[in-house]
Amino acid sequence: VTQPDWTKPHYKAISYLRFLGPRDPSRDASDPWAPCESAAAPSKAHSREGCASAASARAAPPPSPSSLRKRSYLLGFDEHRRHAPIVVAGHVDCFQLFEDGEVLVKKTRASELEAYASLHGTYLESFVPKCYEAHEHGQDVVLFLENLTARMHQPVVMDIKMGTRTFQEKEGDNPKLRPDLVKKLLHLPEGRALLTPSEITSGCTKVRYMQIREQITTSGSRGFRIEGMYLGSRVIPREQFRSLREEAQLCDALRTFVGHRTFDPGSRIRPLLARLRELRTSLAGSGWFRRHELLSSSLLFVYDAAAKPAAPPSIYMIDFARCRQTKHDLTHTLAWVPGNREDGFLFGLDNLIELFEHVSLEAGEVWEAEERGEAEEKGDVGEAGEAGEAGEAGE
Repeated sequence: VTQPDWTKPHYKAISYLRFLGPRDPSRDASDPWAPCESAAAPSKAHSREGCASAASARAAPPPSPSSLRKRSYLLGFDEHRRHAPIVVAGHVDCFQLFEDGEVLVKKTRASELEAYASLHGTYLESFVPKCYEAHEHGQDVVLFLENLTARMHQPVVMDIKMGTRTFQEKEGDNPKLRPDLVKKLLHLPEGRALLTPSEITSGCTKVRYMQIREQITTSGSRGFRIEGMYLGSRVIPREQFRSLREEAQLCDALRTFVGHRTFDPGSRIRPLLARLRELRTSLAGSGWFRRHELLSSSLLFVYDAAAKPAAPPSIYMIDFARCRQTKHDLTHTLAWVPGNREDGFLFGLDNLIELFEHVSLEAGEVWEAEERGEAEEKGDVGEAGEAGEAGEAGE
């Protein structure tokens, strides 16, 4: 598949839609990309801080469409790339880096822009990347998002897809049989056992394919699945996580993630667990969350593995292309039946928190044991020294 050349005229932005993140008034007025910093916000290099004040937000005009077209399309993305974007899951060709790596450019659907726009000003705003610009081209939208790893020296990333359902209910109305989807399932260890003889011969519907895929991963049983990891320069793809079922296996995967280049994984697990709990509380009290269906949405875990991290470990909600508003409230915990629109997001989040608590407790016990061992070793050395001094005094 040939990657689309977004620098060509037919990919130029034809309309300026929305400016969601006001620029920092202390920066150069000609730079529309500067994120706004808040003195009241936590000192996190990659969190989505609010504006310095409401007045400064009103006083910060959006950049002109002509300026945006010149900066993003006429010059081309590659001239502004510091390094390739870190993509551990999803379609790599839909991402580019811009503005010296500070901005991630994503080609997506209009529904994702609507999600970012509706999240603006809510309690959940601090759990999503900043969205600076948006452009429309037919059914596609190009978003200019905050690159969450831009300032990190040694970024480590994990993508976890949330929910027990990753397909839209309307897809169930399509009776078309897909032999190509059956071929994909036959490559999976348990795929053949879950297919009927007629499906193996004639194909299966897309909904059936999605249901089987969720059944053979932890999406169906736990409400989440690991989609991939980026450890330094190494990407661990989703195929290596599909066979994980048991809690011990999932804990090993989390240990691999938090234990990269460190002797103290607890220093990463604790802030990540705190962030998960904070997200759980915010989602439970969010009216936006109750009225939105989140399908194929992910949690992105990021931290800097450098000796002196540029930012603390954090977690963000990403991938809202299949986010849809509902007419009734959702629990996000009930099992899905046709018509109830439940996605199992909170069910998966609760299981993920429980898993992190287990790994955190284990890391804490190991750390305490090591501290006790060091203290005992120092005590033995001290006693030996005192005994030696006493012997010398006796002589």
